Amino acid sequence: MSNISEESFFEEDSLWFFAITSVENVMAILINLLVVCVYAASKDLKSSTSNTMFASLAFVDMSTSLCFLFKITLQPRIVPPNGLFGELYCRLIYSTYLMWGCISSSWFHIILITFDRYIAVVYPYNYKQFSEKKTTHSFLIIAAYVLGFASMNLNILVAKASTKNACIYLLPTWSYTLKFICLVFYSTYMIFVTLSIIIMYLVIVTKTLLASRNRTRKVAQKRVTLLCIAIVGEFLTFSCPSTIYFFFYMVQLVLDLDWSFSFNSSFYAFTIQLVNASSILNPVIYITCCSAFQISFKQLFLSIKQGN
Repeated sequence: MSNISEESFFEEDSLWFFAITSVENVMAILINLLVVCVYAASKDLKSSTSNTMFASLAFVDMSTSLCFLFKITLQPRIVPPNGLFGELYCRLIYSTYLMWGCISSSWFHIILITFDRYIAVVYPYNYKQFSEKKTTHSFLIIAAYVLGFASMNLNILVAKASTKNACIYLLPTWSYTLKFICLVFYSTYMIFVTLSIIIMYLVIVTKTLLASRNRTRKVAQKRVTLLCIAIVGEFLTFSCPSTIYFFFYMVQLVLDLDWSFSFNSSFYAFTIQLVNASSILNPVIYITCCSAFQISFKQLFLSIKQGN
């Protein structure tokens, strides 16, 4: 193992970074928590598997913001203990494995939601039967979590506890072949996530443009299309920059190139800010585009107001 840095991948000391990130994450936590609470309080929302996916996405986005808020506020003040607990803390928390696992799970949730909308538009007569299979949807949601965290296992290997009650980042002294395999795996993973969302989106848009003359069905398909446009646009704008940057960092690492890609750069910090912003935008998008959530929000607000 060779030491690459004893600093955090997100060690930003500037006040603006701390202030903006803190406000951003607190907003994301509160908004997503509100969505989860509205879902839990509404029987109508629970009857729809699509809404269950939205609520699960809100939960994972809230978890992402909690992890990042912990990263910039409490983590610098924590001294990891010696032994097993210190090793687990460094590899799971300090390495940002939990945070990036949640982010990756959020991307797989977006794939699920896009796929659900894809079935609703392309196979509208079979969608009711598909949506009633709650066991299948539960399995898909669990798979989104499992795949999300499994795809970020590399983070566990790049951090460990030192003998000085501290966590350090280390790069395994792997062979060129093994590093190349990691690069191919990560590239394949990101290509799969991005293309699967874009391809289903294009099919949905095409199907909507060629929709039948049935006015009710056409309006419903346009609503679904707007939701997909918002989700795909948000993913490409806010999530892809950090993954592209990390891809070039991996290329630089594997090929031993003299590039300037670094986790301590201001641009990388900016891409992480974009990822955080997506945790705020996701609930706003599906609350705006989903009438069922809007109705449940109003009902919950009225019930609280009448209770007071």
